[in-house]
Order: sequence, then structure tokens, then C-alpha cells
Amino acid sequence: MVGPKCRVSLTEKGTACMSTEIEFVKRYNDWLNGWMADPEAHDLMEWITPETVLIEPAGVPWGGTLIGAPGWKHMRDESIGATAALGIFPVMTDVAYFEGEGGIVLRELRIDVPPTPYGTEPLSMGLIEKYWIADGKIVRIEEFYADTASLLKHLGYTVSVPAA
Repeated sequence: MVGPKCRVSLTEKGTACMSTEIEFVKRYNDWLNGWMADPEAHDLMEWITPETVLIEPAGVPWGGTLIGAPGWKHMRDESIGATAALGIFPVMTDVAYFEGEGGIVLRELRIDVPPTPYGTEPLSMGLIEKYWIADGKIVRIEEFYADTASLLKHLGYTVSVPAA
């Protein structure tokens, strides 16, 4: 098995490398925080194309296969709506970045969600984002939540399991 050609841990001392692709993903996520707060002040098309695909878990209100600027707008509106309705602001913290071959970057992070009426203790879980980057743009992002069902319950959504 071949490991990643670059790994950047944000919790351990010492960094093996910092690739252009990892720097790109870090800059995108810094930019994304600003865009989530004020989309009119930030140019989304600087980072994606009309064909860029964002795949969020289908069970979350902001989830599904989202394409281009309309998909990002849906993700933004639904995720902010879900948390704002509860008066909470989840915190996402980078843990590590891994670079693979062919413009692929994995971002490992942790999401911490404050207590809600549906989950009286804080919820902390892992999350992985897989980025495909080509020609200075994001081609695709897939998100993998460690425990989507617990997140949905914590936010007050009914969790349904598809019939077999």
C-alpha cells in the first residue's frame, strides 16, 4: 500500500510538507467561511466551475449531489438555516490534510456542535472532505460524516433508515 505523498497534521509538531494543492484547499476553506457569512462580497466562481460537484450526505437538509453555484447556495442556505433556527454555531477545526496523486486532497476535521434542545450535551464528531482539483479550480468535493444520524438527531431532524 502506498501512503499519501504529503501529510500535514495540525495537531502534531512538525510538518512533513505543504503542497500547492493543500494550500489551495486551506485557502478555499478560509474563503468559504467569509462567503458563508456574506456571499455577495465573495466570488464563488473563483474556486469552482458551473460543473463542479459537491456531494454531501443525502440525509442532511443541505445534502445530496449539488452542482455549481446553485448547489453551493443550497448548501449555504440550508446549513445556516438548520443551525440558526436553533441559535447555535458549530465550530469546524482542521485536524490534518493528506495529498494523494492527481490533484486529490483529503481534509480531516472535527465538528463541534453546542448543546441543543434535542441533544443536551455537545456533539463532537469527525468529518472527511475529499477534493479533486484541476486547472486551479475545484472539480469535486465529497463529504463523509463520522455519524450523520447523531448529527441529525442533535439538530432535531427525524432520522429515517431506507427499507432494505
